[in-house]
Amino acid sequence: MATERRQKRLKGDDKLTVRQDVPRSKRDPEFKVAQRLSGDTRRAWSQSHPERFETAQDLYGTSMSVGQIYDAKGWNKKIPPEVTADPEHGLHGDAGAPVPSVMDRQLPGFEDPQAASEPPRWEDMPLRQRLNIEAQVLAKTGATTKSMTEALGSQMDQAHYRADMQGLDHPVGANFYDPGSEVGTAVDESAREAQVTTNTMLNMMGVTSPNVLFRTEDEVSGAVGFPNLRAGVRASAMEQRNPDVDIGDPQKPAPHEMTDAFIQDENLGSVGYPANIRKAATLSRVERTEGPAAADPKQLFVTKSGDVGGMGPKTGPFVNSFRPSHPDFTVADIHTGGGGAMAHLSKVSPNPKEGEKSPAEEALGITGVHSMIDYSMRQAMSQRGLPSIRQAQAGQWAEERYQSKTATKRERSTVDALGPEKAVIHPDQFTLFDEGSYD
Repeated sequence: MATERRQKRLKGDDKLTVRQDVPRSKRDPEFKVAQRLSGDTRRAWSQSHPERFETAQDLYGTSMSVGQIYDAKGWNKKIPPEVTADPEHGLHGDAGAPVPSVMDRQLPGFEDPQAASEPPRWEDMPLRQRLNIEAQVLAKTGATTKSMTEALGSQMDQAHYRADMQGLDHPVGANFYDPGSEVGTAVDESAREAQVTTNTMLNMMGVTSPNVLFRTEDEVSGAVGFPNLRAGVRASAMEQRNPDVDIGDPQKPAPHEMTDAFIQDENLGSVGYPANIRKAATLSRVERTEGPAAADPKQLFVTKSGDVGGMGPKTGPFVNSFRPSHPDFTVADIHTGGGGAMAHLSKVSPNPKEGEKSPAEEALGITGVHSMIDYSMRQAMSQRGLPSIRQAQAGQWAEERYQSKTATKRERSTVDALGPEKAVIHPDQFTLFDEGSYD
């Protein structure tokens, strides 16, 4: 029986699966058995892959704490915002604007009424609820807040170490959410094309994200596209071309008139789910007819079960990460929540043709796990003195993607081409303390 309960490995992948034999009730004796076996399996995998959990101390071979290393390297400071000059549209981003130090709490007076809905903070949840989430996650995946903190922290260290070897000031991709980054600029330009505010464009990007690629890059020409943003732009254009067509409730079947004149226009129905395209069109129409403040997804999209905003626990934080004044919340996708926090779980679907989720995706569907991952990320950051979740998560995401088997040759080549350009200085050579004050 014990052998049967053990996690099965996926063919061609040395990672683990989510346990399927966990009883619904924690009072069931088998629940404790599942917790023990899942935890043992996760620990065994971690011990057999020590390189995945190398910290800055291991990489530099020093007895300094990770916090001291980050301070010595200057990594515990916020990355200044990028500003890119555009001769046609001016500047994207403000060179004189301070980088917000919001971290995880809302600054008074900076609230964004159009912000997407997010999961609750771990520490704001009742203790009984947290204990139940921890029990379920441990039984099904073997992960704990401590193991998530260690897994995320070590990968952030590896990202910074790689940057240091390449002569960079910060990890590749750490400025992903910056207003002047490639994505930030694309959001800004898409908003102008759709004739909506950036806030509404971000929410349109969020509601259309299911079943739509976020970014594409041609392997030959290198041309970059953002299908997710294009879906929002086209939905807005069609809404404006058909001002008299009733969009209707996206949770209900579309009116025949709209299906004929709206969804099939420009073959938009093949891009994502039609209901989500209607959500984007609704945001566009409400802003155009009632003003930007009224285009609030939390008010417009409320399901019968009480879910608000039309976005999931990953997409809401992702959209809000492009809002500088909004508090940070970890975007726990398959690379941060899966490969980052639960590195032992496979990201490979056992049956992709049938749409079966990978173990990592399945784990991210456990109720409350996104709040647990966000807490673990902030614990890892606190140990290192890192001030910005969105910058830390973006850098970790790029490093995990680089290390992943699913990374493309172009992705690895782009990073490899950056260096190494200089020798790494051993932290013990830094003049942090008087000689002999530390081992």
